[in-house]
Amino acid sequence: MSGKRIHEYFDRTPAKWGILGFLNECDIEPFDLKMDEYFKSLRNILERERGKRREKAELLLDRYRKDTRPDRQLAKDWYNRNPTGSSIHFHNSTFFGNAQRVETINNGTSDQREKRKLYKEILQFNLLPYADNVKSDHGEDEDSEYEAYNENEEDDVGESSTSEGDDSFKANTSFVKTYKDMDPTRKWVLSSGMIVEDVIFRKYKNMSVESLTHSWVIDLDNHEVASLFSPADWKEISSQTLSLPQLDVLMAKSVSRFARVMTTSGLREILETTFYRSKDEPYDREKHYDAEWVDLAMRRMLPLFESPDQLLRKSHLEGWYDSNIWSFIVDYALQDLKGMETVRKESSSLATTMRKNRKRVRTGTKDRSKIGRRLDAIVKTDADAYYEYGAVEVGKSFRGVKSTKWLIDKLKLAKTLHDMLFRLEVLVDHQDSLVKKLQVVGLVNSVLGTGSSLKVIIGSPQLHLWIWLSTKNALKLFSNTGLKCRVLRMSHPDGYVCLLERDELHEVPTVVENLQDLFKLLKSIWQMKKMIRDCLAVTNSRHIPKTEEELFAELTGGSPKSPPRAAMIPWSLDTPTKRKH
Repeated sequence: MSGKRIHEYFDRTPAKWGILGFLNECDIEPFDLKMDEYFKSLRNILERERGKRREKAELLLDRYRKDTRPDRQLAKDWYNRNPTGSSIHFHNSTFFGNAQRVETINNGTSDQREKRKLYKEILQFNLLPYADNVKSDHGEDEDSEYEAYNENEEDDVGESSTSEGDDSFKANTSFVKTYKDMDPTRKWVLSSGMIVEDVIFRKYKNMSVESLTHSWVIDLDNHEVASLFSPADWKEISSQTLSLPQLDVLMAKSVSRFARVMTTSGLREILETTFYRSKDEPYDREKHYDAEWVDLAMRRMLPLFESPDQLLRKSHLEGWYDSNIWSFIVDYALQDLKGMETVRKESSSLATTMRKNRKRVRTGTKDRSKIGRRLDAIVKTDADAYYEYGAVEVGKSFRGVKSTKWLIDKLKLAKTLHDMLFRLEVLVDHQDSLVKKLQVVGLVNSVLGTGSSLKVIIGSPQLHLWIWLSTKNALKLFSNTGLKCRVLRMSHPDGYVCLLERDELHEVPTVVENLQDLFKLLKSIWQMKKMIRDCLAVTNSRHIPKTEEELFAELTGGSPKSPPRAAMIPWSLDTPTKRKH
């Protein structure tokens, strides 16, 4: 954190501040920089502000440094539960320790074996964490936040290792109750006779950390879950997802114009000499909107590619990406969804709010209404009593699809999608023919840092040496800049189980030579929109008028046999309330 800035976590009321809350929300890595951000923010509040904010900042600093130092222990425990692999961090990172020599970094490749080799080579610096009494920027002594890094552990945790909430989570409470309440005749029985719900329950009933399976959601990319089934059974499960929509022909033609573009001048020439529709053809919004969107995206990317400051290769605040990238790639694409809107800026999910308050029966300070999961954007109907069909979660940094931050974001987003799907199934009255066509979508995107420098403390904390990774392969491994994006989709094929499928990971190109990456991303966003539109059509089909005979029978109490009903999916698992400090 530079200057006198204060981390956005402290924008909330002081009563809600706590070291665990900060560690869970702050996505700065590695851990030492996360703690540095925490201390600097509290010191800045202490120096600049008055009243309750100043009092709480002083209290939190005291809780970390004085008497029994309870927050120091909480930070250590949090670090042990949330290892981020080695202490190497390549986005404006700092190395701490008593390194005695510097090795040459070269010949790095994207191959995992070579990556581990390169990690090991760097770790020969004998890096250690902050020692006690390291001088801060303010000349104060800072206590050690943790014991030591595990140099052999990569940031490659499985989904079941992540937790949305506190470590007090116990799977054998509501998870067990939900299972026992299931109707055995409504469970998902595979061709082999295997019962999906039973397999999940046996594996995860004693798990001590939260996983998607505790909400009865199978992530098709989770190898741990896949290993519970035979190859034939897993193939049968995976085949039950809804097909991806085929790309619109006019949009495909609009994209194809740019197939051979490799330079900014070539991109400008195509934009100036070709058109997304025939020049003598009048504009039809319903017909040409997507083709025009492609044209707009290319026009907006061109000045970014041409920028002498290489704007796409620099780090910016999250708002910059929202305004200059995602606004025309995502928001504009979704604007032609009739009767729907995309609400940004920390929107609260109504579906999750309803789940969290389903047991609320009274008012009062101890029974306040709980707020649903806050997301970076929600796609919903524009009615007052709206329904939600999609969501967006933005991460400030990307360290791989197996990084802790990415996995936690995915868990939170997936649970919100499950809440949305639950409400939509209620909306269609659990009609089996409609439920099997419902599909909600999510978008996870992150900024991949551009920093290529490593700061190493040699001999003592006061001596700094800057090392620049200058080789092509090292830069490729550690400083591969860009904006990552992935679409998630969830459906309910059978029984009490939902499926989560993750599409390919796409990237906004930082140079025009990689424009092909943008084509794939635009296609993925278009498919996301089409899935939202199709899902809305399914829910609207519940209003199809009844025949005269059906209506007469219903009005006179002799209603014909109701259509088959799907099993009602369970509520998403309630994450335990975090402890207050």
